Amino acid sequence: MNNQTTKTCEDCGYTISINSIRCPHCNKVFKKYVDYNTRNSFVKKMAIGAALVVFVAVIFAIDKNYTRIDIKKDTFEAGIKADISDYVKPYNSKTDIHFLTKLDTDKIGQQTIEYQISYGIINHKKSFKVNVVDTDKPVIEGPDQIEIIYGDDFSINEYYSVVDFQKDIGDYLVPKPSISSLEPGNHEVELTVADSSGNESSKKIKVYVQKLSNEEHLVLDCINMYEKNGGKPAKLGKNAYIYKVTKEDLGLEEIGKYDDLLEYIILLESGDVYTKTKRGNIQWLDASYDYDSKIEIYGFIAREFGEKVKISKFVNKSL
Repeated sequence: MNNQTTKTCEDCGYTISINSIRCPHCNKVFKKYVDYNTRNSFVKKMAIGAALVVFVAVIFAIDKNYTRIDIKKDTFEAGIKADISDYVKPYNSKTDIHFLTKLDTDKIGQQTIEYQISYGIINHKKSFKVNVVDTDKPVIEGPDQIEIIYGDDFSINEYYSVVDFQKDIGDYLVPKPSISSLEPGNHEVELTVADSSGNESSKKIKVYVQKLSNEEHLVLDCINMYEKNGGKPAKLGKNAYIYKVTKEDLGLEEIGKYDDLLEYIILLESGDVYTKTKRGNIQWLDASYDYDSKIEIYGFIAREFGEKVKISKFVNKSL
């Protein structure tokens, strides 16, 4: 049995109690005590570290499970209104989500949607990507067949329009083959259009180029003037009357006293009377300008002695 009760300090040789942890003579700290305290400090640090690791792991697990979102849709069609909150939800019903940016389906391309998500003390600002695409084809609207007048200025946009997310692409309508109003007869044409996203559409139509006589052209010009002046197409009826003035007519007082350059008199069934001179001027005889007598005389001459022209074949081409 070890009954030793003292020990000697290695540095100063002083005899001290075996249980002493420090020499009272030279203040030397014995290694056994240092090792013990070092181990004790290390154990404490390890315990604290382990606790921190567990805490972080718990927080991470909560963060991962309670801040996850379910993105049901991340690609949207351009021009179709959509609320991003209808397609993105948190996995946990107790988690709150607030969207900081809105989905803009009027802009094609990738967009960043920012949102704030929170659960208890956990609060994050996050984001995800969505795409807005244009996959719808343009729609060409207009009749399957049109008629145009020979020699008239012609624009395909007078008859057809394009409905598409990308506005103002009607000017890009391309007829193949090209349409010429100087080629009378029936023509088969295909209209094509494409938007900037590469969506293409086409429509096959028939074009009838109708050649009119000089008299029919003149009646059409008068109808155009009639409608520009506010005349109602419903009052035009089915026929017009055109009378070519002769040299003998110009010798008559009823005609010659008004205009010796008069070439044509045109009467519409609306009662409106027009004249055309040899210089090419077309005039509407407006009753408000005291043309009553001239209207009555010219209207009678045109109806009784003029050529009847059916306007049904071109009245719909008037302005």
